[in-house]
Amino acid sequence: MVCYAPVALRGHLRVNSVISSEANQITVAVGFDKFDEDKEREKLRKLSDAELIREGKAARYMCSPATNFGKPPRDVYVIALRLCKEEWRRRHPKESA
Repeated sequence: MVCYAPVALRGHLRVNSVISSEANQITVAVGFDKFDEDKEREKLRKLSDAELIREGKAARYMCSPATNFGKPPRDVYVIALRLCKEEWRRRHPKESA
């Protein structure tokens, strides 16, 4: 018997595990989905403020030089950080004096 167990990990990494009971083995296939800004915006709008802050901090960390060993961050993380900031500003506009 073979069972397929799809598991979503942190954003856009998709993992499919194949579990075979006969051999007691687990095979994991990893693939990257194309980043869709509209879907990401939709996802961010559904989050609470605390969850949005957590997502923003995660994106900020992934854009940091230490995380990328001095190399430029991947575009997907830069875009994710920008979208988090845009959503926060949409929810909490600056009040005019």
